[in-house]
Amino acid sequence: SKNKKIREYLYNNINTDWLNSKFVKGIFDKIYIHLMSENIPSSGMIINELTDYKHRAILAEILYDIDKIDLNYKSAIDCVKRLEIDWINNQLNILNLELKNIESSNQNPLLIMQKIKDLQTKKNIIIKTKNEL
Repeated sequence: SKNKKIREYLYNNINTDWLNSKFVKGIFDKIYIHLMSENIPSSGMIINELTDYKHRAILAEILYDIDKIDLNYKSAIDCVKRLEIDWINNQLNILNLELKNIESSNQNPLLIMQKIKDLQTKKNIIIKTKNEL
């Protein structure tokens, strides 16, 4: 984004653990250092930093279509919250599987249950604040 406030928000609020593919993490790694810059790098410069041809083609297509999207501060906040909620959902799925395994082996499930409760509470807070935007 050309809007420095949006770039700063993304820089300060995206946790790379939330990014669920190597491709997305690779792109984010290439642009992360530029998010706080006064001048944003050209899309060509970022594309040229990628070594995989398929990744370069996909990013070029995304960047071509990005001009059609209304990027504003609110949409950046929404995007970050969706990333975190998706990550939490993934963690909840993993913990639920662990819980099933623990219960079937007659182990104490309280620790896993507490983690699930904490993540669900965090998710609910994010959803509540997302709806207040």
